Amino acid sequence: MRSTVVRRGGLVASSARITLLLDAISDALAVIASIPASEETERIAREAGAVRTVVESWHSNPPTPEAREAATLEVVRLHTAAAWLRRKSQPHVTNR
Repeated sequence: MRSTVVRRGGLVASSARITLLLDAISDALAVIASIPASEETERIAREAGAVRTVVESWHSNPPTPEAREAATLEVVRLHTAAAWLRRKSQPHVTNR
């Protein structure tokens, strides 16, 4: 199920932030599952699993602002890496 972002006073509520990050991790994993397996896709999958575990733990142990920011940046990095690998795996099309 996709998250619905709930804003309160301009800030994303904690449970919505968790869901948003978990959705982004799932999206990155779906991207790498759609392309041929490689050392890079396996590395991204391992790193995504590790950050997913961290984010899921926030339900019972809220993160510090620094930990939240670090995890968010890691999710963005993984998502970007997955998108780059997808683009790299697609055949090049040239316009003539």
